[in-house]
Amino acid sequence: PPPSATSTSIPISAPIPVQSRKPWLWPAIAAAVVVIAGAAAGMMYLKPAAPQRATRFEVTLPEGVTFSQYVSLSPDGHKLVFNATGEQSGLWVRDLDTLQWRHLAGTENSTSPFWSPDSRFLGFSVGTELKKIEVAGGPPQTLATIPNAAGTGAWSPDGVIIFGGKGSGPI
Repeated sequence: PPPSATSTSIPISAPIPVQSRKPWLWPAIAAAVVVIAGAAAGMMYLKPAAPQRATRFEVTLPEGVTFSQYVSLSPDGHKLVFNATGEQSGLWVRDLDTLQWRHLAGTENSTSPFWSPDSRFLGFSVGTELKKIEVAGGPPQTLATIPNAAGTGAWSPDGVIIFGGKGSGPI
């Protein structure tokens, strides 16, 4: 049917969706912010390690004591031991926070001192005997006797001691 004379048309304006010309812009900005924040956090937590300092010190021997050939720093870094020959032979121990050396009684004619992992004991040899002594004091204990002169040793965290003969011979 033909349009009636009573009908009127009213124009209605409706927004027409406009497609953005750069749909990648906001995701790219968000990604850049995440990368910058991650780099800043990484720089805060991954600071370069400070260079290690060398520590140098001089140790004077006790008066009248003749140094032999063995010196050793304890595993905890607090004590030093050396063996001496002559009239005051034996093991001499010094706590590095003091200036005094202590002679460990019963260690005369000893050689090859080596530390227990906890720094409480010293292993050493006297002739063909392997011995140990508590650094805090006490008499030495003979651990083993071997056919040849005992040499130096190593003490594992499990309490196993490995030592060899001087010059030649088995471990």
